[in-house]
Amino acid sequence: MIITCNQSPRIMIKLRNILLLLAIIGMSAWFSSCDSEKELVIYEEDLPIMSETLYMLGSAAPCGWSITDPTPFTPTKEDPLIFTWEGTLGMGELKLLLTPSEDWNITFIRPTVVGQKISKTNLVDEPFTMYITPDDKWNVTDAGEYRLTFDLRHWTFSTEYLKGPERPDVVPVHAESVYVIGNATAAQWNIDEAIETIKQSEYVFVYEGNLTEGLFRACTERSWGTHIRPVDNQAEINENGVADEDFIYVATPDINWLVTKAGKYRITFDLEHWKISAKYLTDGEDDPVNPVDPIETSTLFLLGTSTKGGWDGNAMTPLQQDSSDPYVFTYEGTLSEGELKLYTELGGYDGKSAIRPTVAGTPIGRDDIKDASFIYTAWPDNKWNVSAGKYRLKFNLRTYKMSSVYLGEAEYDWPEVTPIKTDVLYILGDATPGNWDISIATPCVKQGEYIFTYEGKLNVGSMRASTVRDWGAHIRPKVANLEVGKNGCSSEEFVNIATPDFNWNIVDAGNYRITFNLENWTVKFERLFKNDC
Repeated sequence: MIITCNQSPRIMIKLRNILLLLAIIGMSAWFSSCDSEKELVIYEEDLPIMSETLYMLGSAAPCGWSITDPTPFTPTKEDPLIFTWEGTLGMGELKLLLTPSEDWNITFIRPTVVGQKISKTNLVDEPFTMYITPDDKWNVTDAGEYRLTFDLRHWTFSTEYLKGPERPDVVPVHAESVYVIGNATAAQWNIDEAIETIKQSEYVFVYEGNLTEGLFRACTERSWGTHIRPVDNQAEINENGVADEDFIYVATPDINWLVTKAGKYRITFDLEHWKISAKYLTDGEDDPVNPVDPIETSTLFLLGTSTKGGWDGNAMTPLQQDSSDPYVFTYEGTLSEGELKLYTELGGYDGKSAIRPTVAGTPIGRDDIKDASFIYTAWPDNKWNVSAGKYRLKFNLRTYKMSSVYLGEAEYDWPEVTPIKTDVLYILGDATPGNWDISIATPCVKQGEYIFTYEGKLNVGSMRASTVRDWGAHIRPKVANLEVGKNGCSSEEFVNIATPDFNWNIVDAGNYRITFNLENWTVKFERLFKNDC
C-alpha cells in the first residue's frame, strides 16, 4: 500500500499508530537484549580519524621539519580515509599530522613502538597511535624510495621499500678546500671548526691526522648542506682501510663514515671520480691520539630522565671527583629507565657542550662497559639509553673514556608520605580521555579533603595523575607499568615524583572508578562492569 498526501486522515492516524506500536516492540526487545550479557556486543575499537588530508614531516621527509609546509599524502579512490605516498625518504625521523600548522603543540600520528624502524623490511598493517607528547617518531634506517600507506579508518599503516636512493651523476666537484667534520675528528660537530685538508692537485685533497672511534664526513665549505658522504651509512674505516671507496656528494640522507679503530690516518678524497681511500698509519703508541684538550672542570653532573632530577638543569645529579686524579669522576647509585648525558655545571644547558656517547642511544645496562669513547659537544644531541638498575659510572675527562658496572636492581629513595593538599587532581595518559595532552588532562571529583575520584572510561594504555596541568612531579605507581585490569591493581601505594617515569598500565579497557587518597598516598581501581552496557 502506498500512502500519499491525498489519503484520508483516518488512514494516516492508523498508520501512525501501527508504526508507534512497532517502535515500542523494538525498544522492548532492545532493552531485553541488554539485560542478557550473552547477547550484548560492546564495540571498543578506535573510531576512524575523519580527515580529508594527511601530511608527514621529519628529517627523513622531503620537507624536513617544515610544519607549515609538510609533505602531503594522497587519499585513495577506493577509500578516502586511506592515504598513500610514494617517493624518496632519507635516513632520519618521521611523524605525521592531519593539517599544516604553525603550532607544534598539536596531535601527531606516531608509532606505538618508540623509534619503530622503517627499512628495507616491509611493514604490513602495523598499528599507529595519535597524541601530543611524548614526541615518539618512526626511525627510517634505510634511505630509498618507499610507498607508505596509512589507514585512518583502522589506525594501521604499511610500508613498501621500492628501491635504493638514486645516486647523483659523478661529475668533477670543483672546490678550493675540503674539510672533515664529525665526532671522530678534533672539530667534533662544530662546523666552524671543521678541519681543512691539504690540496694536492685540482681534485685531490688529503687529511692526515688523528681520528677517534666515531663518525665523520667531509664538506667543501664550513657550512651545513651538501656534504661528501659514504654510499652506505656507517661504512667502516679502520686498520684495513675503507669498506667502500665510492662516495656521494649530497645533502641527504644524513650518513657518515664510522671509524672503528682510533689512530692516525691518511684520508684521500678524489673529487673527480668520487673516491675515498684510507690508510692507517699508527695506533698512537708514539703519537698519542688525543684529538681535543682535557675537559677542565671541578664539577660534573648527570642529566636526563634516568636521573632523579629529570630534565631540570638545577637538579642535576653530581658525580664525585677522584682525589688522586682530578680528571676522573664517579657516580654510584640508582638510575631509572631513561636517557642520560652529562654537564660540567648546573643551570640552563641549551646550546652548551655535554658529554655524550659517540652513537645516539648507546645502552647502559647489565653488560659492563670498559673504556668506551665519548664526545664532548653541543650537537648532535646523543644520549645514553639506560636500563633501570644500580650502577657505578666512571668518566675520564682526559682520555674521553667511560666505564659502567652494573651493581644490582634499582633501589629508589621514595619521598616521605605527607598529606598532599590540593583543590584539583587530574589524570593523564593514553588510557585517559585527554591522552597525553597535559593542557586538557581529565579532572577528578573532590569527595573530601584528601579524597578524589574519577569514574568513566579507560582505554588500554598508560596513565598517571597530577595536581597541576603541567609537567613535573606526578602521582605514579612504585613499579613501572603496574598492571590494572578486571581485578584492580596488585598494589595500592603510589609516589609523587618527577622520576622515574612510572605509570599504571591499563590492560583491560572499560569503565572504572579510581579513588585517590592523598593523605596516605593510596589508590584503588574498581572495574564497573554494570556500566559497560
